[in-house]
Amino acid sequence: MPLHGYEINHPKDGSFIINIQNAMKKKIVVIGSGIFGVSTAFKLLGAGQRVTLIDHLPISDDLKSSNGESRNLRFSHAHDRFYSLSSWKAAKEWKKIEKSSGKKLFYDTGVAWFASDENGWEAHSQKILSELDIPCERLSPDDAKKLFPSLNTDDLSFVLYEPHGGALAAKKCLKTLLELCLDMNCDHLNGHAKIRDDEIYVNDEPIDFDIAIWAVGPWIEHVFPFIDMVRVTMQEVVFFESPTEWNIEIVPAFNDIPNAFYGCGSLDGMGVKLGYDIKGKEFDITKDKREFSERSVEKCREYIAHRFPALKQAKVKRIKTCQYTMTPDANWIIAPHPDHPRHWIVGAGSAHGFKHGPSLGEYVTDIILNNGTPDPKFSLAMRKERPGGWRDLYQYE
Repeated sequence: MPLHGYEINHPKDGSFIINIQNAMKKKIVVIGSGIFGVSTAFKLLGAGQRVTLIDHLPISDDLKSSNGESRNLRFSHAHDRFYSLSSWKAAKEWKKIEKSSGKKLFYDTGVAWFASDENGWEAHSQKILSELDIPCERLSPDDAKKLFPSLNTDDLSFVLYEPHGGALAAKKCLKTLLELCLDMNCDHLNGHAKIRDDEIYVNDEPIDFDIAIWAVGPWIEHVFPFIDMVRVTMQEVVFFESPTEWNIEIVPAFNDIPNAFYGCGSLDGMGVKLGYDIKGKEFDITKDKREFSERSVEKCREYIAHRFPALKQAKVKRIKTCQYTMTPDANWIIAPHPDHPRHWIVGAGSAHGFKHGPSLGEYVTDIILNNGTPDPKFSLAMRKERPGGWRDLYQYE
């Protein structure tokens, strides 16, 4: 599987292809073992590079944005072709990783988008997915009822269904990728990494490297204070008690753009997951206490009773908090440090980064080893604010 070296090919349709050729082996350090960091390390190792992965936290620490139990894997991104193609490629990559590891990582039971507007996010997404030959189906409200044990469609115009989407066992995905990296002789250091001028110190000791990739998630504003466009917000995820017919292996993942909810079936007995996607309170990962909003939890109770009537009386089994690391326009950051070009900054997943893991890692590897230029939308330039985050990222100009 791993081949060494490659050249860049960025077709006009927004996709990216790596053609493996002859790249010199470099000493590359990746700081941060969230999904962006580990996926990039995995792809760099596959390209024959010498990689050291550095983090001050264990892989399973709950402070990591990537450490939730599950993440939806969907292809709809309204007008944006890059993200749709990236997630489509990532789905295939996750299946390969699942097969090579022997672990169940991807529950491809589909994704349902609840559309109340005939000309909204879902309609734009359907058009682009069809042009890209990514399978999707437009279902009538009555036909959509067959997807779930119980579904209220009174307020829906249609449901966009992605049969090959689903949900990832996120925490297990992260651990599996790290294990694969270690199997490929990745060095792994536990410690605090700091940049001083052009050098890196880990636990105050200098390390030797050719290229550094900083994938530090919600710590980005502390490591690089000159980046002032990133905002970290606290978000809530609520798990509701549910019978086995609501398990993740059976029901599709789901998204409701107009009402700002997303979720999936029960994974490992945790209960049906429901997240409220309205921008939460700003949060400093280094000092603020992790507290959930009772208002958000109540909104989840109201929504699940409305959308899935059979779960109207379901008890809350667990409430978890997580953080979004957002840019103003919800596009990621993939850019060289303005003063130290051998240091790259990769992050700000903006609530839709996890699923892309392997394809994002390949994209970054492509650029790093071929002196490529990332898409301008990933630059460090200040961006136009979009209050709706990724939900209205591509739909409205």
